[in-house]
Amino acid sequence: NTAINILYGSSYLLVKKYLTEYSVFILLFSICSLLISFFLSIGKTKIVFLPLLAAISQIIGIWLIHDSLISVIRVSLVIEVVLLIGLIIYLVPIILKDEITKKG
Repeated sequence: NTAINILYGSSYLLVKKYLTEYSVFILLFSICSLLISFFLSIGKTKIVFLPLLAAISQIIGIWLIHDSLISVIRVSLVIEVVLLIGLIIYLVPIILKDEITKKG
């Protein structure tokens, strides 16, 4: 703890318990952003409604459940997991269609 205090200050110790869940959220956010960019690059522009719905859901979720920082992180994490599942469901037919056209 002394090294952390010297390098980052005592405020780091207050938030270090949130870093794991926040890091998972950022990882999922990055994967979702990459998938959305992929969809847009291949002309699948209707996909923008899914992240828009996720953003609105996140706003509502944080508005309703905001009693602590960890609850805000968890709401964001749950929304991001649901968005990723939706993106994967949208991605599977594209991959299968591409595999069929390669074989045929």
